[in-house]
Amino acid sequence: HERLVGSEMCIRDSVSTAHAIIMFLSSCYYWCWINRDMVIGAKCSMYEMRCLRLMVGYLIYDICYEASNTNQMDILAHHFLGLGSHLSTLVSGHGACGFYSMMVFLAEGSSPFLNLSWLMHHLRLNHTVMFKASVLTLICTFFVLRVMIGTFTITHMWLRREQWGVDAGTALFWFNFLVAVSYTHLRAHETLMN
Repeated sequence: HERLVGSEMCIRDSVSTAHAIIMFLSSCYYWCWINRDMVIGAKCSMYEMRCLRLMVGYLIYDICYEASNTNQMDILAHHFLGLGSHLSTLVSGHGACGFYSMMVFLAEGSSPFLNLSWLMHHLRLNHTVMFKASVLTLICTFFVLRVMIGTFTITHMWLRREQWGVDAGTALFWFNFLVAVSYTHLRAHETLMN
């Protein structure tokens, strides 16, 4: 992102932040009101499909943006894997993949704080209280939404493995999930270190 400056950087981060907030709130709504009992359906619900389409749309946007502006191969690889995973869920309509995607989407709750911390760092506002509050919030949300819920998701998947079966869509979902968790840890660590 070093080549991004001014309004270009703000536009990209604004889109990323808006998307993350929408995905996080959509996932919270799903878990608090739609699927409070955590039932894994045989097929994806209409709500899960809508959320997956939102994620696919964002990934297509960000792949195009990254390929034309930054060409960061790690982000491109991560987004292509995510796109493949989400597209396979959309095509198959596999209920468990939709169910676990909604858990994974909770992780987006830390992204606005990652974007804000990164932006403030590059604006050389590291000394401000707002930057320190943003980084502290990032660390807390990252731990809860990505580490704790990620661990819960993997445990939940393992304990209910008979409900999701082993097919290509699920295998791709698992692979993407593991790559996403690894990438997220790397990206957050890299952001904090810069």
